[in-house]
Amino acid sequence: MSFAEMDEEKGFVEGEVLNDRVETRFVPLPSWDMEIVEIEAAGLSVEETEKAIQSQFWRFSEDLVIRFNLTGGASKKDYPQIDFDRLRAEMPPVLECQFAIRAGSGGLRNKATVHDAGTKKERDKGTEGQRDRAEGFFCFVP
Repeated sequence: MSFAEMDEEKGFVEGEVLNDRVETRFVPLPSWDMEIVEIEAAGLSVEETEKAIQSQFWRFSEDLVIRFNLTGGASKKDYPQIDFDRLRAEMPPVLECQFAIRAGSGGLRNKATVHDAGTKKERDKGTEGQRDRAEGFFCFVP
């Protein structure tokens, strides 16, 4: 699942030919709620990082797609070795949960910043399972 279009309304365009012209209208479709939670995790212990992630469990619902971006490190080795499979098994049910590590592009100023579909301004340029050299972004899904 991609977060690239998280802020865009989902739907399709329907067209109808009337006499010599085509009339179109956009038909919106329901979509899942998507959120990105950014946690400055570089230099934290495994326990501190897991606690920061677990502190966000209150927002979970069965129709939520969520991604945790761990930020603040210059490379992947700056982050604690978390057992993401175990952590995910302890989570409340969600439609999908992803974890990502952002390395090499600086960190955020606060511990946890939430971006939901209505307010996220910046775009993550990495894609799941790939490293974006320009942004220094590495994303993975356990």
